[in-house]
Amino acid sequence: MNRMTKRILAVALTIVIAQFIIVAGYQALVAGQVNWTYIIISTLIMLLLVGTTAIANRRLEMIQENEEKSTAIPKD
Repeated sequence: MNRMTKRILAVALTIVIAQFIIVAGYQALVAGQVNWTYIIISTLIMLLLVGTTAIANRRLEMIQENEEKSTAIPKD
């Protein structure tokens, strides 16, 4: 993995951990009990969505950069 992909995944992991803490805290404070099954499943879904979206966006940027390089007019 290159540096950019690692940084993207680190941000995705940070978002997922924050979501986990916020949902668990909200359930503990408001409901008085924590539904761990719901939190774990929703966190895994969030990790999947954020991670795949970040990787897809990075790949799209790389494709666009390669297209720009291939269509650029060479300088003499």
